Amino acid sequence: MAPHATESNVPAVSSRLANETQHPAQGPPIIVLASSRAVVAGRITEATIAISTVTGKITSIFHSVLPASDFPSGTPYVDHSPHILLPGLVDAHVHLNEPGRTEWEGFWTGTRAAAFGGVTTVIDMPLNAIPPTTTVNGLREKVAAARGQCWVDVGFYGGIVPGNVKELKPLVRAGVRGFKGFLIDSGVDEFPAVSSQDVELVLAELADEPTTLMFHAEMIPPIASSVGDNVQHSLPPLQPTGPLTSYQTFLDSRP
Repeated sequence: MAPHATESNVPAVSSRLANETQHPAQGPPIIVLASSRAVVAGRITEATIAISTVTGKITSIFHSVLPASDFPSGTPYVDHSPHILLPGLVDAHVHLNEPGRTEWEGFWTGTRAAAFGGVTTVIDMPLNAIPPTTTVNGLREKVAAARGQCWVDVGFYGGIVPGNVKELKPLVRAGVRGFKGFLIDSGVDEFPAVSSQDVELVLAELADEPTTLMFHAEMIPPIASSVGDNVQHSLPPLQPTGPLTSYQTFLDSRP
């Protein structure tokens, strides 16, 4: 959030906003929301919030309910009093599955449900769609499928699969928010699991990139005391190590 504006500088800020260049085709530079009850810095207070229509970011917070007349003519203004204004939630793990498996969930239904629950940003996981987000072309198909369907802000993770290491830097430049890979069968054929050798290549490739690397951190339980990548292709033990109600039994199945 931008630094909180104080009552003493309200006229100065309003005057500055009034003098900003505004091209009719571009629309107003800000929208304004106000309420007698807003959550700001962990407490409920009166507030008027100016939001840039260019960046979507909050540019000013005033600790009172200012009238619409304090802002440039034509500025969209809504006073939501006595309803509460509060920051939206971010869900960093969603599966929207579109295109390809839209019947599971899609941009229209998934983001609409998020908005209804107060989630204003979702980050889509890279698998389940066809194609998955493991290449720049796959990301482009995701973005194309999302156009005109999103009720909230949407970001995308890139996927780590065997053989796509050279796609990772282009995906970072294309805007993915991070990467995810599986150390066990993902459940869909388009997104195979990676080995430790794949992980080593990926770490080296992304070492200097401003991104995050995540894994579905499960492996098929070892069938011998020497654990190598070959266990991912071996049958797991056919019997649990203990009672099914024991937490240790679960831990043993997820080494």
